[in-house]
Amino acid sequence: MNKYRKLLTDTGLFVVSNFASKLLIFLLLPLYTNVLSTEEYAVADLITTTINLTFPVLTLSITEATLRFAFDKNVKKNEVLSSSVMFIVISTIVVICVKPLVAGISSTLYQYWGYFIVCFFFTAAHNTLSYFSRGCDKTKVFAVSGIVHSVFLVGCNILFLLVFHWGLDGYLLSIIISYFASAFYILMLAPFYKELLHFRLDVSLIKEMLNYSIPMIPTIIAWWVMQTSDKYMIIWKLGLDQSGIYSVSYKIPSILTIVSSLFAQAWQISAISNYGKKDNQSFVGNVYVFFNMVSVLSCAVLITSSEMLGKVLFAKDYFIAWKCVPVLLIAYVFSGLSGFLASNFTAAKKTKFLFVSTSIGAMINVLLNLFLIEKVGIIGAAYTTFIGFFVTWIMRLYVSQKLLKIDIPYIKHIIMYLILVFDAVYMYNEFPLYYIVSIIAFIALLAMNINEIKRVVFTFTSILRKKIRAN
Repeated sequence: MNKYRKLLTDTGLFVVSNFASKLLIFLLLPLYTNVLSTEEYAVADLITTTINLTFPVLTLSITEATLRFAFDKNVKKNEVLSSSVMFIVISTIVVICVKPLVAGISSTLYQYWGYFIVCFFFTAAHNTLSYFSRGCDKTKVFAVSGIVHSVFLVGCNILFLLVFHWGLDGYLLSIIISYFASAFYILMLAPFYKELLHFRLDVSLIKEMLNYSIPMIPTIIAWWVMQTSDKYMIIWKLGLDQSGIYSVSYKIPSILTIVSSLFAQAWQISAISNYGKKDNQSFVGNVYVFFNMVSVLSCAVLITSSEMLGKVLFAKDYFIAWKCVPVLLIAYVFSGLSGFLASNFTAAKKTKFLFVSTSIGAMINVLLNLFLIEKVGIIGAAYTTFIGFFVTWIMRLYVSQKLLKIDIPYIKHIIMYLILVFDAVYMYNEFPLYYIVSIIAFIALLAMNINEIKRVVFTFTSILRKKIRAN
């Protein structure tokens, strides 16, 4: 029961930390789509997407090692953080030096390269300090830093976009300031600045960290390719305006991503700390079934609501984006499940297969994009994203069962996935009574999971009662 209580507590803290930020970004979508043109929104998305790609490559994915090695009791914390900071500084210098090369690659990125450099640095600093705080069990500081990030992001967006009318410049400045504020809060309140005052590099530790992190770079790149390469291909095949519309379609599935990522952060800690314990197999199996249930039911609700949410959140020029939402929602169910299984591999420090599975999914995604985007438009990119994540999940599930055998009701889960696919296709084509059919699909899924829901409620109430008695 202690394992479940720890997982529940960590999930709650990560919800406090991130949910407000993610929800506010979601609610700010009408502001972005009304203030920014489709081309401006596409440029903003291009910059943030490129940062997400270059960050793990240039830093040698050091943040992943920062989290893992901060857990180790026989490693000095200041040496872990010092090593991470060194890579952040070096990577930022590289970003500054490559500016002349960017002009030949993308005139759009070159125009905003100053913003790119500053945003890269503070994104790297924020991510590193966030991972380090989780590894050092400073989850409360990490949680509050998410609120700090949210407050500054919303405040700056309102000020720069609605009051000063700075457009894309204001949007990018808001991102930079919010990351700076959050990173500064962690640095001072943890307080990790004391670790940096004792800055010390240990060559043997750096080698160990790089041995862990470098094999994960291809995995991260392949995962990025699967998630975002379609946006670049849409720019190439259909133009910036269509890429802007497709980027907006991701915002509703991002709700599902929020649920997955918040839980995944807590699960990563549990997977590492419980690895090798005798009852870990049943623990992992129970949590996987629970996570699958939450993902599927959340997906079903959002599929039913996708058109209505599009009407509320998307400006007129973006409304057609809702058509991609149902398929992308299912894609991110399998993305979340793949991420869950990845924690089992990272806990065991066996990360090579993560690269293999993600690379195959990414290659399938890219090859299908070359054909489908030109043939059927932006919905083709949504289909390829779904197929890529599905293949990755299948491969990871098969191999992880050899690593740690967990009990999964396969027949039941397959039926649930088929219901989701049917629901998404029915909604996309707007067949007769599509809202009613979608509601019926959700009720069917709810009925299939009633026993799991009862079990979760019982476990939660038991933990709550013990906590009340303890106080």
